[in-house]
Amino acid sequence: MLNPAADYHELNAGAQRDEPKSLNAPALTWHVAFWIRKNPNDPDDATNSRERVKKQLDTFILRLCDSLMHDSRNIIDDITVSQCINTNVLLFSSVVDRTSFTVLQQPHLTWREREIINSGISYVSIAFTWRKIRISMRVELHTEYFSITTFAELTRAKQPYSELAALDSKIDQLLVYARNNDPYSADDSTLIALRRYFFYDFWKSYRDELISFYTNVVELLNEQNENNIFNESVFGDFRGMILSEKTVKFRDYDFFFSENSQRAPSWGVEAKKRFERLLDIRRQRRGHPYECAVNYVLDGYGLYMSALGPQVPEMNVERRIPVEYIVYAHQRDPFDHNKTIVNQLQLGRLVTQIHLLGTLRLAALKDIIALHEVGRDIGALAGLIQTARQAHS
Repeated sequence: MLNPAADYHELNAGAQRDEPKSLNAPALTWHVAFWIRKNPNDPDDATNSRERVKKQLDTFILRLCDSLMHDSRNIIDDITVSQCINTNVLLFSSVVDRTSFTVLQQPHLTWREREIINSGISYVSIAFTWRKIRISMRVELHTEYFSITTFAELTRAKQPYSELAALDSKIDQLLVYARNNDPYSADDSTLIALRRYFFYDFWKSYRDELISFYTNVVELLNEQNENNIFNESVFGDFRGMILSEKTVKFRDYDFFFSENSQRAPSWGVEAKKRFERLLDIRRQRRGHPYECAVNYVLDGYGLYMSALGPQVPEMNVERRIPVEYIVYAHQRDPFDHNKTIVNQLQLGRLVTQIHLLGTLRLAALKDIIALHEVGRDIGALAGLIQTARQAHS
């Protein structure tokens, strides 16, 4: 009596399976999006390309996990992979033992595991601790692209923040700058060094010490053939700084204690003064036209800042210039530290949506050159049609 339908669990649980990243500030983020390349001359290549991507992503995840597990340098700890059900880890096209990370050739699956696999795995997450920094890597598969997003959460409140001397030094410099009552007194060289480290050099250290150190991962990424999904397919690169009251507090008594729900926040004015110089101080100093998008998020309890137009024509065509952004969130009430305002899931969902919307904005322009050509052809055709009509009249 009143038994559930066969698709009950998929309809109710499947919609919630893509859970957001639980993110705690301060943190650094690196989001990279890759095209799924298709062969236009092969009508079945859409399906074949997707299956090829699934298999190579599984290979990447397995090689990385194996390298992390067997890293003998004592810099890696606490490795986990999801999605996990019981003793199995479900990847995009494989089922893996959660302890040994070996592929199960004939896995014994429950009906729930089969249901999840058949509906399609949309993401796989890898988490581990690297030099006392909590790293989370989220690999997502979409219709036309896949993405790899890495979060580096700086969970330690006091020195040493990590086992990276350069990171600890730059955090101290950032705290001094952010808490200075006169942020404009900081010299340009200090801000350039801070920006370069948090958006570039930190991730270079991460890449050099981990990804580039593991030869089996490097071989996969650098494999020179047309089927390599990582080769010449990057179209989106976003780097972010996620900050909170742990970095600097912005007090806005009228907003936080107002009984009027329509009361507009004003703390963002001060936050903008502190952080805008971290986005692109070089272009400001050289007198280039400079624009920065700044807006409140999370009902006024968060702020998003991003430099506009990062791709400048004079840059080397082989050089990638990432989109740089800063998110500030009041995770705790600035007047009552025991009161949570923006929780970790809300912050993680916000950052994930920023990455998704930014990637989709770029993906929407994928065929822009072809569309321009079609527009010109239609314009020429319209002229011919008009000439033919005039000839008939």
